[in-house]
Amino acid sequence: SGGFGKAVSKKERDELGQHQSTLVYGEISFNSFGIAFEKIKSKYGLPGVGHSGEEGVMQKPGGLFYDIGSGTGKPAVAA
Repeated sequence: SGGFGKAVSKKERDELGQHQSTLVYGEISFNSFGIAFEKIKSKYGLPGVGHSGEEGVMQKPGGLFYDIGSGTGKPAVAA
């Protein structure tokens, strides 16, 4: 669960004196991440849809995934 990541985030913010209410920690579950990817793939990744090109987006294995600030890295593992 996100308990460990949240505790680490809170400890670092406390040490740095960052107590702004805009700093919020949250994590996504593997299942929710998979559902989001499948929805993106089926709606926006089809060949010829929007800017997806002739082959589409996320229609076959491979590619790059950039994990930008995902807490404990669950999206990178799930991808």
